[in-house]
Amino acid sequence: MFAPRYTDPLGSRLPAFERNILKLRAMQMLLIMFYAEELKRQVLDLIQTTDRLRVRFKPAEFKERVPEGAKRPLPKALNALIDDGAINDAEKNEIVTLIDYRNIVGHRMHELVSDIR
Repeated sequence: MFAPRYTDPLGSRLPAFERNILKLRAMQMLLIMFYAEELKRQVLDLIQTTDRLRVRFKPAEFKERVPEGAKRPLPKALNALIDDGAINDAEKNEIVTLIDYRNIVGHRMHELVSDIR
């Protein structure tokens, strides 16, 4: 490989401050991803469990709104929560924004730490 053309006065390690910033941001990204996945899981479980109970007790009146293996289950589950009156449109948009932010964190980590050399 190529030898470096300059000598880094700090050596090959980042300064302690920048190392600690990286640790902090990594923990923040991890928590964002964890809580977003937890929120998605809880919303889906809530709707699927409720629907299973409704179908079990009154099969002629109800059908499952988000069956297992459905495509794009989260939007369907959020719409079901709106239909049930559990959340309103503003809260749905906030949840979607949080999930989108999780996707940005998961797919663009390099942009979130680009200011650190």
